[in-house]
Amino acid sequence: MDIKQETEKLLDNCINIVSPYEEFKTLSNDLKKFKSRLNSPIALAVVGAIKAGKSTLMNALLGENLVTGTTEATYRPVWFKYAEKKSLKINFKDDIKSPIVAPIDDLYFWTDRKAGKNNPDIENVAFITFYTNNLILKNIEFIDTPGLKSSHESDSNSSYEFTGIRINNIDELDKLTKEEASNADAILYAFSKSMHEKDQEFIKAFNDDLTSDSTPLNTLAAFTKFDHHWPQENNPAQAVQEKIINKLKTYDPIKKNINDIIPISAVIAQNLNEFDENDFNILKKLNELEFNELKDILETGEEAFLEEEDINLTNEEKVRILKKFGLYGIYLAVNLVNEGKNIEDIKDFLIEKSGIAGLYKKIKQHFGNRSFYIKLQSIVNRIEKSVNDLTRDIEKSENKESLQKILEFVHAQTEELKVKNHIFKELRLLEDYYQNIVKLDEDEAEDLLAITGKYGTHCEAKLSVNKNQYKCPECFNSFTCNSCDNKLNIIQNYTVNELKEVAKEKFYKWNRKENGFCLDTKYQYAASIIARSYEILFYHLSHLAGTN
Repeated sequence: MDIKQETEKLLDNCINIVSPYEEFKTLSNDLKKFKSRLNSPIALAVVGAIKAGKSTLMNALLGENLVTGTTEATYRPVWFKYAEKKSLKINFKDDIKSPIVAPIDDLYFWTDRKAGKNNPDIENVAFITFYTNNLILKNIEFIDTPGLKSSHESDSNSSYEFTGIRINNIDELDKLTKEEASNADAILYAFSKSMHEKDQEFIKAFNDDLTSDSTPLNTLAAFTKFDHHWPQENNPAQAVQEKIINKLKTYDPIKKNINDIIPISAVIAQNLNEFDENDFNILKKLNELEFNELKDILETGEEAFLEEEDINLTNEEKVRILKKFGLYGIYLAVNLVNEGKNIEDIKDFLIEKSGIAGLYKKIKQHFGNRSFYIKLQSIVNRIEKSVNDLTRDIEKSENKESLQKILEFVHAQTEELKVKNHIFKELRLLEDYYQNIVKLDEDEAEDLLAITGKYGTHCEAKLSVNKNQYKCPECFNSFTCNSCDNKLNIIQNYTVNELKEVAKEKFYKWNRKENGFCLDTKYQYAASIIARSYEILFYHLSHLAGTN
């Protein structure tokens, strides 16, 4: 029985024992959801303060403009899932009211505060499922959250008023967002920051935004508006990385909660899928100006660009190209037109330059390849949290003793799963490494990252051989697909015996490290876990070799 089957059995056992009790109705429903999540793509909540570019980031990642991003904040979480036929499923808080199916054009009607004036049911919406045939959603589902109340600005209240949000509803939005982030398997935190903003104030606001479940294993961040630092910075992405991100990553609250921060320009990336011949012709018209003259206009700002009479564009064309690329994007795109690049060349360059390709690669490696492991840890953590909460809740119940025994059974089931499966020790060690609690050199870290699934969960990836060439032989996706997740017997370019020898060498290497003299206890414990990981893989490969 593999770990997935063990987990399904655990959940079935727990569901059977808690279902008869009204006190455990919520726990029973949660356990059923957890079982369903085992066979679903990893769920990534996109979280961010209002005006942080969260909706633009979502569209950029999905490669199409599905998220509305209106001036009114999203009222309820929207869960984007794959389906051949596009539709909305409106899920209500009230259990009596059944979910309803609606066309996707009705999204605004069910999520926007202005629309809510004509839709009294909007107050009873728990969340919305957005089904669409976007292929990315086959491997990773996105949850668009309402928005956090912290804007990292001194005039935060006025910024909420500007977006049309009533001040008395900010706390509700914040609570909804944090609840949804806690329910997701992983979190992508979107934020933007001025070069002049005080670091300590920003870090406090940043830390307040994150949920207690945020760890470097399940949380990444995206700096969404590096283009706003142009033209003050000639290379804004590099400047943001060096002057803001690298500094932020030295603070303990960031190291404790986030694996990495990726600088992107979401506004450039989100519209590239709609970049067409009309846009290309607008860029060619802009290229008719002497390039330095155009650069001076762009550097002066949006208002100067829109009002400049020497630019041979209609007001509609100016607004169109500015909305699609922003000032920095226009500067980059016109420069490419000047070099004779075609539409596809410009798209490819801007995808790379916007940083979205780097962010997507990071998501793929950090979340996609470890999707089952992250979901597994998330499920176990949530069960344990529910058990702890319910133990307190039943303290005054007449059936306290019998209810406690049931909770003790559930707790014992999760503890047994953790003790029996080495992966939980690997994941804890991985978090300690990300938080710099355990210090490893570059080669040692590579072994840890590989064996814990950075490159995939198949044997070659865990041994860090052929890591850059792997694609799933069943679906050819760059994410580890659901059908292949946890199949360690996928062999691409090496024989089983060759891989067995690599595993044995790595086991011996880490076994020697574990038994060295005068070692730091944390390092020695880390070495013991990694040695055991390679030993398990060696025995697995030995079994495969014997069956061939």
